[in-house]
Amino acid sequence: MSHQDKKNTHIQVWLNSELSTIDSVPVRISSRFDQNTATQTIGNGLHKIEQHLSLGRFDQLQIHIGDLRNLWVIHNRVQIKGIIADGIDLNPHDIHLGRQYPDHTLFDHQNPVEYYEPGTHFDYPGLYTLDIEMPIWRWALYAFAKLTPYRKSLYESNRDKS
Repeated sequence: MSHQDKKNTHIQVWLNSELSTIDSVPVRISSRFDQNTATQTIGNGLHKIEQHLSLGRFDQLQIHIGDLRNLWVIHNRVQIKGIIADGIDLNPHDIHLGRQYPDHTLFDHQNPVEYYEPGTHFDYPGLYTLDIEMPIWRWALYAFAKLTPYRKSLYESNRDKS
């Protein structure tokens, strides 16, 4: 992919963390074509992480959540609360198009699923991926039409609760 096929995009990710057995969690935001990003550390509470990424026309936003030790008792959780790309606030139904791939090294003795969809809650380390298309406003405009009936029912039931 040539440089002119990429667009520098300002990404903001809002994460809420509830940590009781650890003090902090490493988080890294990247894309399929832009892996040269720094890892940041978050503690308890709501956090905004900002990153500039070079995104290709068809790319993938990636959020790496790592090192959630002592999770067998599920006392540590990180949740993706929001994503803003170039000033466009992605709706919950946009975010639910993403998948969470758990870190299978924690599950040597089990048969884990390959991914969770939607996968915005992390009780253990993993990778959240969201396939996107640039320009982001066009992708967001048409994203709702791509939802399966099951995802639409999840979105509508969650919307009714708020």
